[in-house]
Amino acid sequence: MSNTDLAVSSGKEAVSKQKVAVSKEQMLLAFCVEPKSLSETCKHLGLKDKYKVKKRYIDPLLNKSLRMTEPESPKSPTQKYVAI
Repeated sequence: MSNTDLAVSSGKEAVSKQKVAVSKEQMLLAFCVEPKSLSETCKHLGLKDKYKVKKRYIDPLLNKSLRMTEPESPKSPTQKYVAI
């Protein structure tokens, strides 16, 4: 495989991953029409790692299209997220 082939292959993978991320964000926002916990969100997205879901999908959307139900206690065990 040449360097050009590798670059094209890597570019396709990056685009594919980007489409997946957009798709998960759209799924998250559609699911959070009503307040949902991090556990509920993970289960809906089919992902297990709560830390990664929060960092990769929830945090970038906070205060833009998603909000916390308890903004004064971001680490509260009863924290839920809802689409704006």
